[in-house]
Amino acid sequence: MTISKTIVDKIQSRYGAIYIDRFATASNKIVTKFNSYFYEPGCSGTDAFAQSDWGEGISFVNPPLSLMSRTVHFIREYVTNA
Repeated sequence: MTISKTIVDKIQSRYGAIYIDRFATASNKIVTKFNSYFYEPGCSGTDAFAQSDWGEGISFVNPPLSLMSRTVHFIREYVTNA
């Protein structure tokens, strides 16, 4: 599901510039830097959970429903500025 530019703009005006889109594809990313499930040209890495840059700026996190629980657990356990 693609998120509208209006929603993205509202998120960024409230929280600041989004550093990376964690669960994206080249066709639905909302910022230039993104993680993808599989390698795609332009992605910054595969498997968002394996990336070491979670503390570097604001991550946009919109995982598939099947990864929601794992994502919430990951953020609570490993990310300091969630």
